[in-house]
Amino acid sequence: MKKAYYMAGLIAFVSVCIVNPTYAGSGGGSFNPHGTHVAPSTASQMQEVHNENTSTEKADSDREISEENRTVSIIQQFLNSNGYDCGTPDGILGPNTKSMIEEYQSDNNLEVTGTITTELVREINHATCISAKDFVERYNSAIDAYNKELSSTSPNDHISVDDITSIEPVLLNGNGKLSINDGSSDMQYIGAIKFWTEEGADLVSAKGEAMASLFAFDTSLDDTDAAWNLIERLKGESPLLNNGILYQNDSPQDGWLITGKTSSYLEDSDVVSN
Repeated sequence: MKKAYYMAGLIAFVSVCIVNPTYAGSGGGSFNPHGTHVAPSTASQMQEVHNENTSTEKADSDREISEENRTVSIIQQFLNSNGYDCGTPDGILGPNTKSMIEEYQSDNNLEVTGTITTELVREINHATCISAKDFVERYNSAIDAYNKELSSTSPNDHISVDDITSIEPVLLNGNGKLSINDGSSDMQYIGAIKFWTEEGADLVSAKGEAMASLFAFDTSLDDTDAAWNLIERLKGESPLLNNGILYQNDSPQDGWLITGKTSSYLEDSDVVSN
């Protein structure tokens, strides 16, 4: 009789395990239909990996969306300031924004597409960024002031429009290097700069070149004293926003590395075709 009760109980237990496999794993973890026990830590790690991959994919997607929204928002702000009412700049290329783009393109003899074309991007850069000609004039005037202050027998040289509109960075005579509009094929209007030195550079000359580069780029700087003050601020505060330009100072202890980018500047990669 006891044996019969024991067998009945065993059959009931096995039935429950078949219907609900996780019951058999009451010691922790989970049980899959194939009979493989997954330890709690392994199951958790698998879920974490899945969550991490999902988060990375979402971050990449959000980054792409935010970059496109930034571009559209810049276009909307530009059009609004020029009498083409896009409404609140929301970064969405909707019907009203497309209509205003078409109107602006038509009024300015551009190809009418209603989209953000390379031609439109360059038109906006030309309207919002400093020209290469003006940049060179400001740079050379700042270098003259530094040379006078330095009283050196080897003064820093002037630069030309041809120098800075070439694809290769300008090698300045203090061994500083200056590049503009990295990532863009349009060099006639300047929306981004990078000044840096490499090992062995003449840091006394390079100091004046750094100052002159910032003075040339930032039209809110009235004189070289203002440019020096900006450099001092960048030593303690970076990134720094000044006159709509975002500066980053990553200079090593024995050299220079400063970048600046106008907030409204658009690169070739910012073209949105739809």
